[in-house]
Amino acid sequence: DIWCRKSANESWQLQLMIDESDENCWVSRKDPNIKLSIDEITHSTTSNIPYLAPHVILFYKAKNPEGKHQIDFDALIQSKASFNRTWLHQSISIFYGSSHPWVKQLELG
Repeated sequence: DIWCRKSANESWQLQLMIDESDENCWVSRKDPNIKLSIDEITHSTTSNIPYLAPHVILFYKAKNPEGKHQIDFDALIQSKASFNRTWLHQSISIFYGSSHPWVKQLELG
């Protein structure tokens, strides 16, 4: 991660996440078995501003499934937004184990 701010006295304003890829696939540094095509992880707003797919963001947030990360998880699964629930379920199960609290919630979906 690269965190950016205007000065040492100001709040962090930008986070850049540098990750691995294998030709046309993003590959998790946490586990090389967790991967997705670059096309699937890259979304764009109606103004063509790119952003990371919500299910990939939640995979990163699953490390600490509480507080603001839990709020983000709850908001996504309760919304009508499209995300790859199956991939997120499998990836969390692989890396964090089937006892992770989000696994059960994703199964109920």
